[in-house]
Amino acid sequence: MRLSAEPNSAMVGSASSTTGYGTATSSGAPVEITAKSVAGLRSMRQALERVLTASRWLRSEIADAQLVLAELATNAFTHDCAPEFSAVVTCSNRQLEITTFHAGRVLPPEPPVAPASDDTPGGRGLIIVDQIVNERLVSSRAGVTSTYVRLTR
Repeated sequence: MRLSAEPNSAMVGSASSTTGYGTATSSGAPVEITAKSVAGLRSMRQALERVLTASRWLRSEIADAQLVLAELATNAFTHDCAPEFSAVVTCSNRQLEITTFHAGRVLPPEPPVAPASDDTPGGRGLIIVDQIVNERLVSSRAGVTSTYVRLTR
């Protein structure tokens, strides 16, 4: 199932009403959501919330998952100049797996490094992500960067 996360997209509304997120996610079927800009992140977070709500995740767990997805997407758009960002979400009542894909500058994955001082703006996103997820893997091949994260309840 593929869902567009662009603002004002007719596809978002029709996909949610015709596919029924609960049916798709309760069976563990993967759901793909995409954004073509930072403006699409809100719709991506909302789509993720519907998927996790259908699998009976707690509000705090949903907020953590949304933060992880938003950080990965923001990094893709901001640092890699990605023209599009997509995520494949697979969810059960115990585990959430998110695999993200974007084209852009191909940089070798670097471990998160704390900023030089507490006053330095930015630079904490992947440190926060690593505190939330149980596993994070990054791969860059043929101009496409993919990131896999797993959150377990």
